[in-house]
Amino acid sequence: GMFADAQYAVKEMVKSRYYDKAADRLQVCLNELSKHELSCVFNVGDIIDGNETEAKTNSDMDRVLSVLDTYKGKFNHVIGNHCLALPGGKTKLMEVLKMQKNYYVAFDRDNYVGVVLDGTDVGLMSWPEGSKQWEEANTMYKSLLDKEAPNAEPWNSAIGKDQIDWLQAIISKSRTEKKKVLLFCHYPIYDKASFARHLLWNSHEMLDILDKNKDVVVAWINGHYHKGGYAQHPNGIHHVTVQAILEAPIGSNAYGIYDVFSDRIDIRGFGTVPSQT
Repeated sequence: GMFADAQYAVKEMVKSRYYDKAADRLQVCLNELSKHELSCVFNVGDIIDGNETEAKTNSDMDRVLSVLDTYKGKFNHVIGNHCLALPGGKTKLMEVLKMQKNYYVAFDRDNYVGVVLDGTDVGLMSWPEGSKQWEEANTMYKSLLDKEAPNAEPWNSAIGKDQIDWLQAIISKSRTEKKKVLLFCHYPIYDKASFARHLLWNSHEMLDILDKNKDVVVAWINGHYHKGGYAQHPNGIHHVTVQAILEAPIGSNAYGIYDVFSDRIDIRGFGTVPSQT
């Protein structure tokens, strides 16, 4: 199962963002997914939006957690930028979502390895202002601003060196074991499957890594860009941007079921998520 960007909050809608309807939509999503025999469900980030006070944000998260608790299967949570609005930041978020690590191997079965990445690793919203990590993120952000990069936005961020080293070791091991790799991250890295403004800060670096490992990596699956999208890179790797629950029209929703076979992945879409192979 797969859903992204619920961004629940008790506040007025803005444009096509139905903040206060997102928890009910998530409940409908999980009710449907519960009818199917799924190995796991991926939350591709941003389950809350963040509210005007800490108390309201905590209340929003409590409501979402009560919805998540109704699903009895396994969740694989991906950290998104809006998730960091929770008081206590990433540490508290991981605690309430029962996440052992911020990036991890989600599954290793049937010759496929699913890897969850933390795209908020190096970011202005990820660390206390003035900390060493924050200064590192600010340096990267200013460099992008100087280059007038379209993704030079404070709500974007990057994957750090330690995580990249870890990922490359996973890919190398998978190659040795003749397994394929699926990557899950909140942020897109390929503009043809999303929008340049929403790309991970070091998207070019990640695209280069994927290109060098196109014999192993099958797909990069992300959220963040609410309209969603799909494109196959010239190197053959598939890039899927999951449509946001938040911006589904009234009476609709946005989630999918991914059936993984040895030679293909079939997406059974619900609401604004298209079905495709």
